[in-house]
Amino acid sequence: MSLLSLIACEYQRLEERRGLRADDQALVARLRGLSSSPVSKILARSDALAAARWGAGWEARLIARLRWIGALVFVVVLLAGAGSASLVLGEGARPANVLWLVGSLLGLPSLMLLLWLLSLLWRPSEQRSGPRLPRWLAALALRWAGIANAEQLWTASAGLLRGNRLPRWGFSLLSHALWLAWLGGALLGLAFAFSLRRYDFVWETTLLAPQWLPQLIDRLAIWPAQLGFAVPDAAQVAASAVQPEGSAEVAQRWAEWSLGMLLGYGLLPRLLALLVSGGCLLWQRRRLALDLSLPYYLSLLERLSPSHQRLQPQHAVAPVLPRFQVARARAASAGEDERLVLCLECDPPALWMDNDLAIERVESREERALMLRRLRATPASRLLFVLDPRLSPDRSSLGFLSEISPHTAQLRIGLLQPACSERLQAWLEELQAIGVPAEHCLQDAEQARHWLEGDDDEH
Repeated sequence: MSLLSLIACEYQRLEERRGLRADDQALVARLRGLSSSPVSKILARSDALAAARWGAGWEARLIARLRWIGALVFVVVLLAGAGSASLVLGEGARPANVLWLVGSLLGLPSLMLLLWLLSLLWRPSEQRSGPRLPRWLAALALRWAGIANAEQLWTASAGLLRGNRLPRWGFSLLSHALWLAWLGGALLGLAFAFSLRRYDFVWETTLLAPQWLPQLIDRLAIWPAQLGFAVPDAAQVAASAVQPEGSAEVAQRWAEWSLGMLLGYGLLPRLLALLVSGGCLLWQRRRLALDLSLPYYLSLLERLSPSHQRLQPQHAVAPVLPRFQVARARAASAGEDERLVLCLECDPPALWMDNDLAIERVESREERALMLRRLRATPASRLLFVLDPRLSPDRSSLGFLSEISPHTAQLRIGLLQPACSERLQAWLEELQAIGVPAEHCLQDAEQARHWLEGDDDEH
């Protein structure tokens, strides 16, 4: 499955979450008759809806535009590197300072490489929108390919990649590729200039000890010499400090030393970082998949594969699910009479929206973890855990309910949406299986709101 197919699938999920339901009855009926896997049917449905929305072959068009934009950016950066080398080197009227030449071309790339290495020690924040450059290039390619809703597609890709390090390694790969283009342009610019003009070289200092620079140049020359470049010997290095206009042989050795420095300390480390980033990108890509534990995909699986047998919590996962805790202390640490409505992948009843209630909706694993940490720090005095009984019971929802149960003074489960009796009964059975008393399950929105706003204590 391609990355664009996964992004299109997540885009469709967000669209339907906003209430924009797709007219897919005929498509679903056709996919039901196929013998492919349930995940393949989900992706096939998403691809068909994307083709209807953006036109057939939208993936190929987008990839082609991205390649053209990437090639254009590569050429521009390559020319910028060559121009930088020509600017630093000058026209040859004055001797070139070898340390200034090499330091100017390697200083910023080396600093950025060091910052990239340091950035690997920190885990990126999942709340950040990511680097701007990939976002701009993707938006440009989408508009060029005639694909609307660029911002929604970016949001869908961010949701799909949340918790996965693929964006980090993708941006690293792009960054290293651009720096390789810049350094390659600088190397070609130096080689072109050295081939057409005669340059003399000198090294100078005002504050540093005179013997310090020759030692530095000698040590730096070790790596270019290993790569086969000619380097000036000690006598030639010393002579360049007092007699810039040396022989053609000395000038050639300094030119090769400069090229070797740029190749050995600039291009090769970047190439190694590029290969590492590419390998990590492929590894993270293999780990990327749809989160089929989300209620949206569970419902879609049931539509596309009615005969698909899911793991039942009471058999396959009951031993590893935490138990719902009924007996909870009043806990003086509970919030200042904090009353919370927690909706898991569903919306609260419309009649509640005009009331002064704290309503939170959680969907992803990260949002569930944040809510759990919040309740651990400040337990709610009353919490209504709202589920969608139109979906099949799943272990992730039951496990999340059990995890937050010790961190509320009073808790009720709301099954407030109208659902078929079989599905509702399945929810009640699974809730009772993890220890939820039947009287804690509320099926009437007005009754649930009355409990949430009431001042009576739980007995």
